[in-house]
Amino acid sequence: DNGQLRTITEFEKHFLHGPPATLEAAPLPPAQDRSSVMNRKFIFLVDYGGNDLEGIMKSKNAALEFMDSKLQPGDEVALFAFSTISGLTLHEYLTADHEKVRAAIKKMRDVPGIRPAQDDITTPSDSTDPNFDHRPAGMELMNLEVFGRHGGPAGAGADPRVLFSQVEEWAKALGRIPGQKNVILFTRGFGTGIVVPSHPLFPFFQAMARALATANAPVFSVNTTTGMAGKIAAGVFPEASLEYLSNLTGGKYVGDVDFYARNAEDIQSATANYYVLGYSIPASWDGRFHEIKVEVRRPGYRVFGQRGYTNPLPFNKLSPLEKHLHLLDLALAEKGYTEQHLVFPLVALPFSGGNGPNALLLAAIPVERLRQDVGDKTEFISLVLDQDKTIVNGSRFEIDWATVRGERACQYSAVALPVGRYDCRVVIRNLDNGRGAVGACSVEMPVKSA
Repeated sequence: DNGQLRTITEFEKHFLHGPPATLEAAPLPPAQDRSSVMNRKFIFLVDYGGNDLEGIMKSKNAALEFMDSKLQPGDEVALFAFSTISGLTLHEYLTADHEKVRAAIKKMRDVPGIRPAQDDITTPSDSTDPNFDHRPAGMELMNLEVFGRHGGPAGAGADPRVLFSQVEEWAKALGRIPGQKNVILFTRGFGTGIVVPSHPLFPFFQAMARALATANAPVFSVNTTTGMAGKIAAGVFPEASLEYLSNLTGGKYVGDVDFYARNAEDIQSATANYYVLGYSIPASWDGRFHEIKVEVRRPGYRVFGQRGYTNPLPFNKLSPLEKHLHLLDLALAEKGYTEQHLVFPLVALPFSGGNGPNALLLAAIPVERLRQDVGDKTEFISLVLDQDKTIVNGSRFEIDWATVRGERACQYSAVALPVGRYDCRVVIRNLDNGRGAVGACSVEMPVKSA
């Protein structure tokens, strides 16, 4: 870690399958540790800005080949694309329903330089299909909120820095998803010069790569270069930007897109079995990147792994997305989260409200203790989440507790909720340092009586 030896304190083995069974007489093996058998996560990321017609078509075929030959029933898959017109676009979020992802891949347009699909992302509010029952939930909802239907503000002919910055922010959201997120990137690359520190785009490209490494999202780069001269070069020399990106994130530069079966096998080998090494680090809120190097003593082995991680930033330097992620951590984390400094009572009471509000959220806040543990200038955020952890109701206002008299304050709000079970959260968060207080409860909304 930055040149200093670290003592390994945590060690995990992850494997796709247990050892093969044999017919020889042998004692029964010990019980298998089911927690270490993986349900892997794969994210297909197709570059529409740096591809031609043939490259897009072959990217889709390669993704389908991998799904048909290597995916296991429990593996989760997602589909994203990016271009200078539409930015980073979500087509299908992580799901174990592989047919949904296959359909999304086939629906993507083959023409580069345009939006990957005009209406590929459908939500319940704009669907005309009566059988449509998909609702975005959890991290999927966050991606929809952050990037919108077509990735947001890139715009036609946008500077590549916008795309790199979008993927960097996306990686921060990926970091909240447990486990390894394997990104399979289909692109011709971003140019040899971009890995040179003096290149004007290098800081943005490096920041994107470091964010993916920190998020535990190794990138497996598939080169979609077409044309004989380009293919000869690609077959002899790895594309510099893709090799850099894969090496830094702990993935692999796979090579020519034409070799569907070989590429799928290479990615399968890299993701089917791996180790996790852990060690303690001091808490440093400076946003600095730490370089990691792992060596093994046995000769003849190569180590593939992320090349580093980034220390977190202090709260007042976080981006809007990072503050949103911080809020979700405060609201949904178990007790003991480092920024959760106070827990206060919260109750949700259903009542008969006709066609209007039908539930009352009531929070009892110990003012003096809140001022001591959290601070005076805060934001007050109410969230109601359904069973899929989708935010179905929310409100926010700012309050200076120095202006509130008395030892205890009661705050209430009325919300309208359909029948079902809901988790309710009230978060009071310091505007300067992120210290927070949380109230939590659940409520079951009954069926209305006749």
